Amino acid sequence: MDCLIVGTASNIVKALEEEFKAKDLGKSKAFLGQNIERKEDAIYISQSGFVQKILKKFRMEDCKSVSTPMETGFQGEDDGKTVEVPYRELVGSLIYFLCSRPDISFAVTQDQKLVHKKTQDGSLAGKRVLRYLKVTQDQKIVHKKTQDGSLHAYSDAAWARDSTDRKSVSGVAVYFCGNLVSWMSKKENVVTLNIAES
Repeated sequence: MDCLIVGTASNIVKALEEEFKAKDLGKSKAFLGQNIERKEDAIYISQSGFVQKILKKFRMEDCKSVSTPMETGFQGEDDGKTVEVPYRELVGSLIYFLCSRPDISFAVTQDQKLVHKKTQDGSLAGKRVLRYLKVTQDQKIVHKKTQDGSLHAYSDAAWARDSTDRKSVSGVAVYFCGNLVSWMSKKENVVTLNIAES
């Protein structure tokens, strides 16, 4: 079993070594497909190796890159054209990227709603995210050392954005000590009557 301990916990490591046949491998450089790079003032987390693996899995190593993860105005409507592609696998892989890539959160949320239909629009949308990841695979989440102990949360909502059911989509970003620590994009469960409710 692999265990990742975050923080200064040398006493915990010693206790685990005594209780179990555990081995301290030192500071991690990779964990569950994430690359971890340490510098004096910050920690950088990326998934560039995993991007390459997924591009190869879906035979998109030589695809053309795009500058955005989703087309403007994409609604993901059922176009009636069913395609036989491993769309569930693709969306599942994209969901895994969300742990270090807040920039694709909204696009992946949109792709998720088409996962059971296997439409051509959904397949193209998922592949577009991969094309975006190809060109941005070296982007990293940065956690800098700071003395600032503040917590800030930001939210936004696109009122009645989905043309099929008029439900709103919300987004949230949470910063602790100036570092992005949590984010999400979610379609609301109910139809709201105005932007204040969404």
